[in-house]
Amino acid sequence: MSATDGLWRELSDYARASRPSYLVGFASSIHRMACSIKHHQLEAPGSQRMLSAAEPLSDSQRHASEPYLGSAGFTTYGSREFMSLCAAYAERDGLRILAENLLVEDA
Repeated sequence: MSATDGLWRELSDYARASRPSYLVGFASSIHRMACSIKHHQLEAPGSQRMLSAAEPLSDSQRHASEPYLGSAGFTTYGSREFMSLCAAYAERDGLRILAENLLVEDA
């Protein structure tokens, strides 16, 4: 699927209409959606959080995206084998291990 400007408008329209609790996507996709919202002067979707998965959300992407998506941005980390492993938290000074779905063994 080509990530055209029309697609970003369609996705942002859908997000505004459905008001999801979370927006989850690649950091680059989250940032491009925010840029489209800014360019077209659209209303922010207003989700509670935006979560970057599969690639880290840089500070510059997060600061540029948050005002236009209307939510705080966080990075999650995982693997194909174990899904989510850890996530940034509100203070943004580190990561928290998502221990409820992991058994960590020190060998």
